[in-house]
Amino acid sequence: MYDETKTATVEATIAKVEWQNPHITIWAYVSNPQNSEGYELYGFQSGSINILTRGGWTKDTLKSARKSPSNTFL
Repeated sequence: MYDETKTATVEATIAKVEWQNPHITIWAYVSNPQNSEGYELYGFQSGSINILTRGGWTKDTLKSARKSPSNTFL
């Protein structure tokens, strides 16, 4: 479960977008200097494809290697 009263903003580089039901999953590299690789791979879930499509999104809206800020629930 997510706590919608607690949010965080992360600066991430998109690794992969899985555009499939029931929700899209966005995999992104988030900088972490304490990690030996310098980053961690995070998975973010978004809304359903139907809702995102109605909002104008397509499977090409987010591209790999694009840097993007993301707000997320903790």
